Amino acid sequence: MLPGAWERRFSDLERDVKKYFKILIFLSLLCSVFIYRYSFLTKADQMESVAFYRGLREDINDPGQLCQLPSYHPFERDVLHHFRTPRPISCRSTIPVLTFIDEHGFLRYNRSAFEESGYLIDGLKCYYQEITRMESSDEKISYGEEMPMTGEDKPRTDFVFVYCRKYLWLPNVYSMYHAFAQKKDTARTFRDEAEVGVAVVGFDSVSRLNFMRQLPQSYHYITNNMNGVVLKGFNKVGENTFPNLIAMLTGNMPRAEWSRPTFDDWPFLWNALNADGVATFYGEDCPSIMTFTWQGEGFLSDPTTHYFRPFWLAAESSSLAAWSSPMCLGPVPKHKIYLNYLKSFLTSYRNHPVFMFSLENEPSHDYLNTVGVSIFLREFHVTKTGILLPRTEY
Repeated sequence: MLPGAWERRFSDLERDVKKYFKILIFLSLLCSVFIYRYSFLTKADQMESVAFYRGLREDINDPGQLCQLPSYHPFERDVLHHFRTPRPISCRSTIPVLTFIDEHGFLRYNRSAFEESGYLIDGLKCYYQEITRMESSDEKISYGEEMPMTGEDKPRTDFVFVYCRKYLWLPNVYSMYHAFAQKKDTARTFRDEAEVGVAVVGFDSVSRLNFMRQLPQSYHYITNNMNGVVLKGFNKVGENTFPNLIAMLTGNMPRAEWSRPTFDDWPFLWNALNADGVATFYGEDCPSIMTFTWQGEGFLSDPTTHYFRPFWLAAESSSLAAWSSPMCLGPVPKHKIYLNYLKSFLTSYRNHPVFMFSLENEPSHDYLNTVGVSIFLREFHVTKTGILLPRTEY
């Protein structure tokens, strides 16, 4: 082989080596970043476990207790690889929330959002419709007549649909669904200082240990600031949500003689409370997997004073939901809408006895880690005359 050919071959080989060496360096850096990130998150989780659960392993069972429960740490090394810190929900939207319902139940314009959007309040024509459920069906809703929005409107229903247009013949530039518990006159006041309200906030498919992992601030607040009592141990009475809810809400397992497919005649706890003038609430998100429509046809009439299902039927079937980011309704995370409605119920009836039973499904039913996006439960400690019972499901 001629000297010139050797030189060209050596030069080509040198270029290939440099190219592959650069690729190797890039892959090494990429792996280093991944390993560092994983290590950092793991250490952060372990530090968090030390901060909130330092005394967990020190629990000592009564030697005379027949059932000896193991004391597991929520951040056991063997299970750590299953868990991660969830990313905050990002709701992509071209326009902010231009309207809201204030703490007194009035539908208002959000003036700061209008400034951010570039629109003028006088430059848009906004309307709202009240949403109600249709009689004798737990699957159908009705939109009321279109009413011009003034910014000082008091809806007669808990749920409204708002939309705004620049010109009447053009498509909507803004639409949003709002939920607020408008106070009913049927609610009585407290009979004496000893009477309290009960608020049950449930998260579907969340164990006690996963609640501690995913919502550490809420757990810390409940057990320390509210002097909450943690019920440890396996306490299921059935395979899934339905039998466990029935046991909690009726005191019995489902019975063959109880009517189906609707549940209006079942002996729920809220029936007696409704008759006694207590303000009651029952709500779940995700209408497609709601407990009593998954196992039957729901309720022919509202089971409680405030019933959340009609809102989700309207919102989830809307074009707004179809164009929204996952777990969002327009620019707002759906779990915020859910929890803000619960908070509005407790605020509206702060001077009245209440019974609230809620079960949030979407963040946790099909996912292990996303319940961590839920709002800090301190939001619900709005009255001294109440009992908060965060409930985790199987």
